[in-house]
Amino acid sequence: TPGTLLISEVIYITKKAAGHSNVPGITDVVHTNNSFISAQLWALGRIATPEVLTFQIPPLEYASASPKPVTNCNATPGALTISKIKEYVQDYAQAVKNSIKAGFNGIEINIANGYLIDQFLQDVSNERMDENGVLEIVDAIVKVVGEDHTVIYLSPWNTFQGAYLLPFHPIFHFRTHP
Repeated sequence: TPGTLLISEVIYITKKAAGHSNVPGITDVVHTNNSFISAQLWALGRIATPEVLTFQIPPLEYASASPKPVTNCNATPGALTISKIKEYVQDYAQAVKNSIKAGFNGIEINIANGYLIDQFLQDVSNERMDENGVLEIVDAIVKVVGEDHTVIYLSPWNTFQGAYLLPFHPIFHFRTHP
């Protein structure tokens, strides 16, 4: 239907943010029917399949907010350093530029379901109190595409993929209870 807004399936921000096999790539976007499409960007972190990362050339780092493995995984991710977090901020900004160049009209940031950015917000996957890059990623994306073309996908109390957040967590409580 003309004027429809579509949101793509998630797209890896860089090769190092991947870690699943058989995930299709994104082809050229064609704006037929005068519709719009936003690119949903993600990074896997501890949800990646460690074996897939080791087969990359060069092998990719299995990392997360903290060295806390996901349930039913035999590997423990390394904790991202502050410099690696800053790299992810830049990776997201570059992914937005690439998405816009490919014809996407906007960006949806996946901060949900236990993926990398969400791992910095979840009690079960984050034990650090230093910089986490979450707001820096949002700011970097807004700087590239504008706030009118940025959507944030949150799912704070979802337990998918081993995510867990205590009820009334201060990060989200102020937004749900003014």
